[in-house]
Amino acid sequence: MFEIIKPGLILFAISLVASLSLGVVNEVTKAPIAALELQTEKDAQLELFPEATEFAELINFEKTNSVTKVVEALNGNELIGYILSAEPRGYGGPISMVVAISSDGSARGVKIL
Repeated sequence: MFEIIKPGLILFAISLVASLSLGVVNEVTKAPIAALELQTEKDAQLELFPEATEFAELINFEKTNSVTKVVEALNGNELIGYILSAEPRGYGGPISMVVAISSDGSARGVKIL
């Protein structure tokens, strides 16, 4: 009887250790990954609007399926453009990108994150 249960218990122990290890690694890396994503987005904003001295996120805007965030690029008090964070659906999942639009309405650039 024990010969039948033994492989199941071994498989259960291996699965338990593997899932606990994945959970611990996920918790340990969650904060550094979020910080890296935020820094990558800020670097992209500065690359698209190098003359901007400040970036202010717009709170009241209508979200769409793709656009997740809108940020104003300011040089002092002067609005020089907008940066839209978007995640359109690609073949393998969402594609994170930022799109820069100058205050005159022309496209300034796109950066894939």
